[in-house]
Amino acid sequence: MHRKLPPLLAIGCLAYLLAACGSGSGSGDGSSGEAPQVAAAKGTVTVRVLDESGQPAPRAWARVEDSRGANWQSSVTDAGDVVVRDIIAGPARVIAGADGLYDSAPVTVQVAADRDSRLDLKLQRRNAATTALLGARAVGRSADGTRLVLEADIAVIDAAGQPVLGLTAADFSMPQWYCGFDAGWWCIRGPNGTDAGRWQPTTGQPDSFELVAAPPSHDFAAGLLIDQGERIAESRVDPARVQGLAEFLESLVGANSIALAEYSTKPGEPTLRSHGGFVSDGRALLPGISGLDQRVGGSSPTVQASTLMLDFMRSQAPVQPPALVVIGAGSEFDETATSSDVDAMIRSAATPITTIGFGDLYAAMTAAQVAQGTGGASVNVTFPAQYLTALRGLEQLLSGGMPFYRMRFTIEVSPAGIAAPGSTLYTSVSVAVTARDVLRVMLVLPLQ
Repeated sequence: MHRKLPPLLAIGCLAYLLAACGSGSGSGDGSSGEAPQVAAAKGTVTVRVLDESGQPAPRAWARVEDSRGANWQSSVTDAGDVVVRDIIAGPARVIAGADGLYDSAPVTVQVAADRDSRLDLKLQRRNAATTALLGARAVGRSADGTRLVLEADIAVIDAAGQPVLGLTAADFSMPQWYCGFDAGWWCIRGPNGTDAGRWQPTTGQPDSFELVAAPPSHDFAAGLLIDQGERIAESRVDPARVQGLAEFLESLVGANSIALAEYSTKPGEPTLRSHGGFVSDGRALLPGISGLDQRVGGSSPTVQASTLMLDFMRSQAPVQPPALVVIGAGSEFDETATSSDVDAMIRSAATPITTIGFGDLYAAMTAAQVAQGTGGASVNVTFPAQYLTALRGLEQLLSGGMPFYRMRFTIEVSPAGIAAPGSTLYTSVSVAVTARDVLRVMLVLPLQ
């Protein structure tokens, strides 16, 4: 614990330091004999971050490392530039990035004092492949309670919505994450909801690995619950989200049933706004998504809206037992609900809940918890183009027709015995789709 000095003592220390500074050998005029400090000359670096078409990239940023090794970062302005000020004059290294685009290679610029050094950086579009966690479970424990064997089923989906089938065990790993409340998320949460233990992978590589062929697909019924809160506009997920929804609805003609609703908290409007009951022709719901990107606003009470949607689906009694698909965004799964509210919804759902979006860390953890706790899938989306990927692959996910990779990892837990029934384990798996595209899959395992 740091303590403040009493005022008089602090003044005394300051006087002593001043006296010491003036008592060194010098020319007799009280100087120390050292050269006076001169403020370093500084300039500005302005970066225009462009996409492949040459247009300003949304949600761009740039980082500048000056000649002394200090790093400075800034985000795009309304004018479309990233302005990084107070950079020491001399050579500087610039890296830029933006949502859905690969980071640039480092570029060296010469920063001039009191001048603005400007440059354009054009970035390449990222691979829009994504992952779906279809299930995870603990399948073994050591007798002394220090080791746990985990099994995960992960589908990898390409930009066309089709399964990626050529990956090997070497493309999957379980990294060591620094976790705990001070790091922002848990390792092992005890039954009382507090951080109770930690884990680390024994090797980080799969102990076993296989590609599981998809079983024969089946008909399904699903209710689409679409987040329309203000965070949708802030995340800039449209038009990709709307396009993906339109493609999904246009493809559903036949035995499958679909219902559509949107949610947000707006003055004078209900939280849940449905677009009729279940239909077997998804094209009938296309008017419901027309102008969807123009209707955003308010907060996003995901838990409350999910509960309302579950009640609505039960009242409709479709031919097939329905699944709920929650499509959202943002840094939190729900901006208003507590962890107890989330737990209560999972316990009462009695319906698989698949989550799409919620790519930020906190939101991804809760989305994975909801999906795994109800028997649904959690589809990771971290930039807008992945909404298209997720929605193009949704029909295969709901019909059970998506091949997936099954793997096992062994982890060491401490203290011994903490991974007991009633605890919850938080971890992740990294998937190297390509050398440049490493995706993270959140695993939240309620231990039985």
